Amino acid sequence: MPNNNILTIENLSKSFDGIQAVNNCSFNVSTGSITGLIGPNGAGKTTVFNLITGFLSQDSGNVSFQQKLIDKDPTHNIFKKGLVRTFQIPRELKKMTVLENLLVVPKNQIGEHIWSPLFSFKKIQLEEEININKAKNILDFIRLNHLTNEYAGNLSTGQKKLLELARTLMSDPSLVLLDEPVAGVNPTLVNDLMDNIRRSNKELGITFLIIEHNMNFIMNLCNPIIVLSNGTKIAEGTAEQIKSDQSVVNAYLGG
Repeated sequence: MPNNNILTIENLSKSFDGIQAVNNCSFNVSTGSITGLIGPNGAGKTTVFNLITGFLSQDSGNVSFQQKLIDKDPTHNIFKKGLVRTFQIPRELKKMTVLENLLVVPKNQIGEHIWSPLFSFKKIQLEEEININKAKNILDFIRLNHLTNEYAGNLSTGQKKLLELARTLMSDPSLVLLDEPVAGVNPTLVNDLMDNIRRSNKELGITFLIIEHNMNFIMNLCNPIIVLSNGTKIAEGTAEQIKSDQSVVNAYLGG
């Protein structure tokens, strides 16, 4: 059978000063899925994200993206391959507009090279027009177009999370890792984020792996859901299976 996994984590481990943050952790993310990654505080979820995306190097184990090892790749190469992430705290460019925040994302822009403005002015203009149109289409898709010319630093927390999602879409990703996308977000924008993730998955074909403590959000959006505890996977299944799994109850309630 062909391998349908876009991401494969094998026996991943990472410790900090003798404290085991990730412990022989293994799981897969299927292409086209919206997969949840949950667990109590300190379970190792964000460390796993940092290992996947090259912000940390593992002590042992492997990370494969689209059946190719990436655990030795620098972060910018992982990004170029189509694996992108957001962070718990939005990292918007505060003094740039919403539109400008999207325009810095595209890879290998002609104008980035030192001599290009002198010799490739028309090509740069054409590329910029294409990127502006693309950015505006994404803002329409995410329903942030009414804030196109607003400074990103003026947005609410929820709007900044929507901007983070829009910026990931600007890079044409295959897999997006969302780290607590609805933390600090009001209920209306939580629903907007959920809708936008579903639409990006269905209409754009993007796979998602999502860390989130809002269980209602995860249970209504994700299938499957993977549970970490003490740095390793203890359960995986549908929302109903996870709710009734005694090992999950014990991990959250200390049973």
